[in-house]
Amino acid sequence: LISHTVFVVACIASGLWFLPVLITFAPFYGAGWHSFACATHQHAACEANHPDFRISCGDAILDPFSSFLYWRMEYHIEHHMFASIPCYNLKAFSRFIADQLPPKERALPRLLKLNTVCKEKYGSWQYWRDNFGLYKGF
Repeated sequence: LISHTVFVVACIASGLWFLPVLITFAPFYGAGWHSFACATHQHAACEANHPDFRISCGDAILDPFSSFLYWRMEYHIEHHMFASIPCYNLKAFSRFIADQLPPKERALPRLLKLNTVCKEKYGSWQYWRDNFGLYKGF
């Protein structure tokens, strides 16, 4: 939160007041592809409505800039297990319970792999997206 506040103050001071708006509301201003790429891999090809969050969602490794923009939600299993943990503590919590979590993959290779997995599991990527996806009908 402090880094986001510093970013907003720096943008306003330098006359770039629109940057925090673009980053905060990115899906509404054309950068929705970034949110889509960060979010899709977290639930795609996972078992829906499973009580074990290690099976119903997944983690990935994001680059530092994407992690900053996405509020460290790459630690998605941890977020589902304990939703009250602030985003800035998810990384430390993930290290604390690392022996109980599945191995993490980089986000882009995981997203590309999910294209194949969804086709095998559901018949097509389109079927998963329309029935279970974050952006149904997108």
